[in-house]
Amino acid sequence: MSEIRYNFLKDTYTIISVERSKRPHDFTISIYEEETTDISKCPFEYGNEDKTPPEIFSIRPDGSLPNTPGWLVRVFPNKYPALRIENQPIYEGYHMFDKIGGFGAHEVIVETPDHFKHIHDFEDKDFINMFIAFRERIKSLYQDLRIKYVHVFKN
Repeated sequence: MSEIRYNFLKDTYTIISVERSKRPHDFTISIYEEETTDISKCPFEYGNEDKTPPEIFSIRPDGSLPNTPGWLVRVFPNKYPALRIENQPIYEGYHMFDKIGGFGAHEVIVETPDHFKHIHDFEDKDFINMFIAFRERIKSLYQDLRIKYVHVFKN
């Protein structure tokens, strides 16, 4: 189980999650390598929707069904989460070793069906769809009153 630890020297919190070490590294690409990796088995690839957890949000212009092709943006829970919504935000105080149970959400947002499209190549519609997904997921997460902070980051 993950936990959020407090560092009293720096007045910061750090997420510790052993589960994250179990995630596959099959598709790690160096920024110096050409993007010729076989992506047919990549769970984020368009058409591989069955290789991810069920989607929790998507933008689908053609009315296609969830967890199938036809999406422009797709969001689903991380298969190897650092935080879990099912966990309880239980505080344990040990002075120097304060910690909180690893409560939170850890989601994956696939911004475009084009596997090799970099953010600097996005068209206006790609940015609009991405920010709509961010907004809708943030609004949804804040419906859970236990959630006090949402952070979006891009790998």
